[in-house]
Amino acid sequence: MDHLFRTAGVDMTVQACNKAIEEWTGNSGDITHTVAVTCTNQGNPGFDVLVNERLRLSTSVERVLLHGVGCAGGLAIMRTAAQLACGATMRGRPARILCFACELSTPNIRYELDAVAKCVELSQVSIAGALFSDAAAAFVVCNDLGLHSGIKPVFELLDWTTAIIPGTRNELEFHAEAKGGSK
Repeated sequence: MDHLFRTAGVDMTVQACNKAIEEWTGNSGDITHTVAVTCTNQGNPGFDVLVNERLRLSTSVERVLLHGVGCAGGLAIMRTAAQLACGATMRGRPARILCFACELSTPNIRYELDAVAKCVELSQVSIAGALFSDAAAAFVVCNDLGLHSGIKPVFELLDWTTAIIPGTRNELEFHAEAKGGSK
């Protein structure tokens, strides 16, 4: 499964990043940071290093790789990027942060099918196999110092916070098992 993620997953992520950089209308050489997230792969180097290499980003780009944040991954990379942008602003530096996420859920369907075959109580069947798919997404976050002249941001991140809804921590629990992910 690791090989699949580090090939197909990285390919999908690079495509998403190239599209985000094109929409940003900036140059990949101007990227100062990357923030990445996945819950369906782990290893060293992290997949963010593989994506950065494929994009030919500078080796001095500051990297953050998030893991274990589940469905909040997209919000977590936005929040982390905003915090990095604020820190860069406080230091008087531009921030051009490439954020990307990738999940390969298809390999985990083996576990879901096995669990359904053994299940006698339908209420115990996880909905994860029906909810999740293989995908990658990316976007660029800039502070005011990192904006190119004449470029207006599409969105502005004004504030952020995070919380876990009490009693829901185990709803989509995930552990790596021999047959894929498990609850």
